Amino acid sequence: MSDPSPNEIVARYRRAMDKRQHWESHWRECYEFAFPQRESAVSGPNHGSGKVNSLFDGTAPDAVEQLAASLLSQLTPPWARWFGITEGPDISDDERSILGDSLERSSRTLQSNFDRSNFAVEMHQCYLDLITAGTATLLFEEAAAGSKSAFQLGLS
Repeated sequence: MSDPSPNEIVARYRRAMDKRQHWESHWRECYEFAFPQRESAVSGPNHGSGKVNSLFDGTAPDAVEQLAASLLSQLTPPWARWFGITEGPDISDDERSILGDSLERSSRTLQSNFDRSNFAVEMHQCYLDLITAGTATLLFEEAAAGSKSAFQLGLS
C-alpha cells in the first residue's frame, strides 16, 4: 500500500470534519453545563464571554472534577508506577529469564520519564475532556534535547 497523496489526505480530512460537525453542538452544550471554565474545546477561545451564565448550580462541574481526579488517582497515579512491561506467552523459559530484568529496567526508565514530564497535568486535562464530551486526545511528542524528560505531552 502506497502513501496517500496530498489530495487524498485533504479529502479524508474534509470527510472527517463533515462527520465531526454533527457532534459539535452536543459537545458545546456538554462544555457549557459540565465544564464551563474550559475555553471552548470545540470552537476555540471566546474571551470575555460569560462562561457560567447557564449554570443553575455546580453539581455537574463538581462531578466532572471529582471523576477526573478519581481516574487520575486510580488509573495513572503520579505517585506510583501504573504500568509494566513483561514477557509475552510465546517465549521459552530461557528467554523469559533473560528478558525479565531488561524489561523491568525499561519499565523503570519509562516511568521515570513520565514522572519528569508534564504527564500528570495533561492527563488530568484529558480526563476532564473525556468525562465532559466523551472524547479526548493527548499529544505525545519527543521533548527538546536537554529536557528533563524524553517526551512532553499536550492536548491536541
